[in-house]
Amino acid sequence: MILRDWQNKAYASWVKNDCKGCVQAGTGSGKSFLFLKVIEDNPDKGIVIVVNTQQLMYQHAELIKRELGVSVGLAGDGHKEFNSRVLVGVVNTLRDISLAGYKVLCCDEAHHYFSECNKLVLEECFEKVLLLSATIHCQDEREEKFLEQYPIVFNYSQCDCIQDGVINNYELINVKVELDEDSRKAYELLDEFIKTSFRQYGFSLARVQASIRYDRLAGRLMSSISKRKMLLNNAPDRLNKTVDIV
Repeated sequence: MILRDWQNKAYASWVKNDCKGCVQAGTGSGKSFLFLKVIEDNPDKGIVIVVNTQQLMYQHAELIKRELGVSVGLAGDGHKEFNSRVLVGVVNTLRDISLAGYKVLCCDEAHHYFSECNKLVLEECFEKVLLLSATIHCQDEREEKFLEQYPIVFNYSQCDCIQDGVINNYELINVKVELDEDSRKAYELLDEFIKTSFRQYGFSLARVQASIRYDRLAGRLMSSISKRKMLLNNAPDRLNKTVDIV
């Protein structure tokens, strides 16, 4: 497995820390290839890769098959293929089953695993644990303890990615999108509810996610955030604005 210079350094730092820890690297830097290196270097061990969405599950499975030619089992979106040495699964599915047969744990988008319900995956006994994320932030005591157990062993920022030519430079542009009257009213109601409710959790999304199982307000808040985002994504004017920018 041929890795970029930063990936080799990150992997070496993880190995040096007894193969337990988190690599924080910018979006688009190629973090996922570290999972391939783990699979390649552990041919006799069961490996589970945890993701937070079905889309990522399929993306990782396809990458592994294409680059390594390794058979991959899936867990999520109706799949329950637990007989493969390499398993890629969605956390919502994996947190409710035993992963005792696997010795190596890899977690993508690791900042999603701070919550009480999702951290159950990490309570299994693994010989090696590699966590990847672009954004790890300690917002409360629970998250600090999490990073004490799995510290950041290597940091490769978005600026580092651009400076090294790993990703292209880019510009963020905020553009106003017009909504029809009904959508605008719905957006304003959702926005007001989100602002008011979010304050109760210290404006910490991790705290909201950690409370979903036992707090009805947290569930409503997450649902409202998704609905507000969907209103913008479905705005008829959105595509025209995108074309204008390009």
